[in-house]
Amino acid sequence: MFINLNLEIMKKLNSIGASLFIGKMHFNKMINTTFFIIVLTLLASCNFSNDSGSDVPLENGLTVGKIERRQSSTFLEAGEMCMSGFVGDTINVHGVIKNTAPEVTYKDAVVKVTYYSDAKIELGSKLYTIHEVFSPLSDVNVEFKVEKYKDVNTIDWEVIQASAN
Repeated sequence: MFINLNLEIMKKLNSIGASLFIGKMHFNKMINTTFFIIVLTLLASCNFSNDSGSDVPLENGLTVGKIERRQSSTFLEAGEMCMSGFVGDTINVHGVIKNTAPEVTYKDAVVKVTYYSDAKIELGSKLYTIHEVFSPLSDVNVEFKVEKYKDVNTIDWEVIQASAN
């Protein structure tokens, strides 16, 4: 009788364990299906276009691309420059202009060159156009000639504007 009782208990335990195992498998399938549906929903809601968000409106209906086109001086930075020598009444200048805009290409940058004396007194300034193309997120080495002012010791420069390409 003891063996019979143990066999019956074992059979019941096995059937309960099998039920639990089948229930667990069913629960895992539900979880996997739910996860799959969530992933599909997220993927369907994503924008997979290659415009890098230029058409995503920000405040006042402006997009990143429109802001970059309107504010070239914000995204073009005049880096270090050096004077490589005087030739007659001009100074050869070398420098780097960095385009920090992620989308817009600029061209024909207008730079303001400011002239300083030995005592760091501003002697004057003049605008020059640099006919180069500045691709998004790039550094462009530029070389141009500027007017030589009397008693110039150093010069500084900044980008004033450029055309969006």
